[in-house]
Amino acid sequence: MTHTRHLSTAPVRHQRGNAVVFALLGLVITSITLAIGLPMYQSAERAASVQGFVPEVVAIVGSAKGTFGQLSYVGLTTAQSVQAGVIPANLRATSTTARSRFGAAIELVDNGSGTAALSYAAVPSDQCAEIVMGTQLVALTVTVAGTVVKAAASAVNPASLATACSSASTVDIKWTFGRA
Repeated sequence: MTHTRHLSTAPVRHQRGNAVVFALLGLVITSITLAIGLPMYQSAERAASVQGFVPEVVAIVGSAKGTFGQLSYVGLTTAQSVQAGVIPANLRATSTTARSRFGAAIELVDNGSGTAALSYAAVPSDQCAEIVMGTQLVALTVTVAGTVVKAAASAVNPASLATACSSASTVDIKWTFGRA
């Protein structure tokens, strides 16, 4: 006589239910981690960009002052600035042009009256205020999106800075430096 064993399906169903619960729990934990981690990552990335940008501007202005300052910047062009090494090699797009880390044009030109102007196009507006505050001391004036946010012999105007920086998703920043 043969005995047939009947296996109960209840434990298998119970195991499948646990697997679904653990899978859903994993999805919830992953979602929470992404919801918290992604903004923190983006904030850290933005801060790193600003921390790299500020010394870059300070170095360009310092180099321009050392190289062309005694000539009062007369006739200074971006091409001359690139060729003379005033604009760092990592920012040179061609032998006569330069591009910022944001992919937009950098210009360094004679601004008249013994001054020069360094301009960066298409700076992300969420980095604008920190960049201006970090670089304001190297400039006589600072203009953001066509608005003077630091006039000669003045401090940065916080209200003008906030308005100008938030005027578009990207803004142009111009530092004027040289003789007052």
